[in-house]
Amino acid sequence: MWLNTTTHPPVAGTFSPSIQVRPLIASRGGFTNGTARFQAQPRFWDSLRTVTRVSSCRRALLRLPRTRPSPHRLQATRFAARAPAPTAPDASAGPSVRPGRIVLVTTFVVLVPVKHTQLGKSRLIPLSDGERQVLATAFALDTLAAVQDAATAGAAIVEVIVVTDDVGVASRAAALGASIEPDAGELNRSLAQAAQGAHERHPEAVLVALCADLPAATGAELTEALLDLDGSQPAIVVDVAGTGTTMYAASYDRFDPAFGVHSRTRHQQAGAVQIGGELPGLRCDVDDLTSLGRARSLGLGPHSRAALRERDGVG
Repeated sequence: MWLNTTTHPPVAGTFSPSIQVRPLIASRGGFTNGTARFQAQPRFWDSLRTVTRVSSCRRALLRLPRTRPSPHRLQATRFAARAPAPTAPDASAGPSVRPGRIVLVTTFVVLVPVKHTQLGKSRLIPLSDGERQVLATAFALDTLAAVQDAATAGAAIVEVIVVTDDVGVASRAAALGASIEPDAGELNRSLAQAAQGAHERHPEAVLVALCADLPAATGAELTEALLDLDGSQPAIVVDVAGTGTTMYAASYDRFDPAFGVHSRTRHQQAGAVQIGGELPGLRCDVDDLTSLGRARSLGLGPHSRAALRERDGVG
């Protein structure tokens, strides 16, 4: 096989890492011809992580010639993961990854649908319309913060797409580097529409639809859930009530979200499997004051904490 490397600088925002692109032609079994993308690791130029698809669930390590790109072309961003401090090897964790090796991983496009905040969270009674609007915006921003933290921690998120017609949410999400897609009027249809564009830009990525009302979700929880995904079959994270879905993921050819009442059953009937451990924040969607109190007990994100501080006595 041969590899030819080019480097593209960041575009803008914290969701826009510097990306290296390698056209990949493989003659051995298990790989697909296409383009391999990976986040630049400026501190370790000779330890590069390829983002490409593997036809089976197994992962492989390939020894390839080391490349040492020019350092001025690998621009560090907040999106790029920092190298962890050296630790003693864990024999139970399998083979370690050394410089000069490439780890094949699954890439993700995260889709975050946000209903217009003037219409959302109507069950947060007795809050006023203005207070509900502020909280709905804060929930969405804290959800995006969890995605950002997961990407910073090393999750192979190549794009974040916010699906909304809310101008305020769209402008703040765009400032973070997220792409914006219009709301098609119905949640699942909007996600399918956004997924089509994402697939054209990232044909090998797994599509991850994530609810925007997860103010207690953390980057660590999202990373844990993403580690269970390889695109071989649709997967879901079930909400704390056990009947709904807070995250749905699938490859493009099997991406068929069914959010709404009893979405867990409908997703599982379509072949989705339940993933993740306890993941309390990632499972805690907020629709009313009871679920808001539950999220506060877990620990809200900074935007939601600030919004609640402005209104005494909530929760």
